[in-house]
Amino acid sequence: MNAIFDTLTLRDETEQDIAFLQQLYAQTRATEMAYFPWTDDQKNVFLTMQFDLQRRHYHENYPDTEFAIILLDNKPVGRWYLQRKADNFHLIDISLLADYCNQGIGSYLLKNLIADGQKQQKTVHLYVETTNPALRLYQRLGFIAVEECGFHWLMEWIA
Repeated sequence: MNAIFDTLTLRDETEQDIAFLQQLYAQTRATEMAYFPWTDDQKNVFLTMQFDLQRRHYHENYPDTEFAIILLDNKPVGRWYLQRKADNFHLIDISLLADYCNQGIGSYLLKNLIADGQKQQKTVHLYVETTNPALRLYQRLGFIAVEECGFHWLMEWIA
C-alpha cells in the first residue's frame, strides 16, 4: 500500500468547511470559466451563486447522503458525497483540489467503494460529464455508461 493513503481519511462536512468547499467548487469550474469574458469579481459572484444552488440542491434532494470532506494528513483536499441505498451506492460527487488530482486518491476511494459494493452485492452509480478527464478512470475501474443525459453519462459498476 502506498504511504500517502495511510493518512487519507473522510470526515463529516460541517459549516466550517464552506469556504474550503467554495474554493474547491471554483477550481472544478476553472477551465470552463476561462472562456467567459467576465472580470474576476463577476466570475466570483457567479461561482458563489452556483455553489450555493448546488449545495442547496444536494442537501434538499439527497438528505440521507454522507457529505464528507476528504482529508490528507488532516488537511482538506476534496469532497466525497455518497448515498447508500438499499440496493445500490450512488456516488453523487467526488472532487479534489487540483494539486491532489492524479495522485491516486480518487482511485483509492473508488476501489474501496467498489469493494464495499461487491461485498454487499450492490451496484455503484455515478454521473460524469462526457468531457471530464475522470471518465477514463471510471472506465478503467469497470464502470459502464448505461444512460446518456445531455452532457452527462449515468455510469454503473455492477457487482
